[in-house]
Parts: sequence; C-alpha cells; structure tokens
Amino acid sequence: MNKKIKYLLIIVSVGLILTGMVIWGVMSKDNVLKDNIVIEIDGETSKTLKAEISGFYPGKSEEYVIRLTGSGASDYEVSLDFMDDNGGSLKDYLTVEIKTAEKTIAKTLKEVLEGEEIPLGKNVTEIRIVYTMPEKVGNEAKETSVTFYIELTASRGKK
Repeated sequence: MNKKIKYLLIIVSVGLILTGMVIWGVMSKDNVLKDNIVIEIDGETSKTLKAEISGFYPGKSEEYVIRLTGSGASDYEVSLDFMDDNGGSLKDYLTVEIKTAEKTIAKTLKEVLEGEEIPLGKNVTEIRIVYTMPEKVGNEAKETSVTFYIELTASRGKK
C-alpha cells in the first residue's frame, strides 16, 4: 500500500508542477509588447512590457498601440520608462515616436533607452509607439534585433 501512495503522490506532484509551468507561461506572455495591448488602470498602476523587435530594413516602420482603460483612467498622470537590457544592436538604427492625443516625442531608440522617465501627462487613454528605420541606414543593420523593457506608470501625481 505504501508504494501505491508514493506513486500517487509523485504523479500528483508532477501534474501540479506542469500545471504551474503552463499557467506561468501563459501569464508571462501578457507582459510582451504587442501591436495592440489594453492595460486596465485600477488605482496606482505599474506595468512592465518586454519589447522584442527585429526584422527591420531601411524605411520600415512598426506601430504599437497601448490603450488605457478603467474608471477614471484619464485622471492619472501617465509616464513611460524605457529600460535597456543590452539585448541587441538594432537600438542604434531605429527612431521612436511616442504619441498621445496631446503630445508627440521623437528621439532615437538609443536615446530613450539611455534617458529618463518620459512624462505623458493626464487624459492619456491611448499611446502610440512607432519604431522606424531611416532610409539612410545601410547593411550594418542587417539581421539585427533589440530587446528592452517599457515600464508604464499611472499615478495620481503631486497634489
């Protein structure tokens, strides 16, 4: 009888471990920057998105849209902080435009990765991030990629 219980416990343990790994994998995919993502603002909110960008050639652009939802979402001060993880050299060749209804910020990706937090203000319900490789870039950018993180913060701000 003891052997049957041991085998049963082993089988249950392996099943729980596999279930946990599947759940973790599914949940971690929600933190990847996609073409169109919705973030629920529920009080003070901070969300970190992993950006993995590749496949660029001179003249190519890609746009990512972040929509902020939730009651009172437009009352919060929103900011973005781009964090480099030394994940590739494509950052040296891309420009980035961050657009809201009231503000547009244009810099190189390398600048935003080395810079500070980017305040976007209040009344932000949609953020468009456009990455572009300028036409003048040559073969040095061929088959490059970049991985970095974007932290979105929504807070009540200073009173």
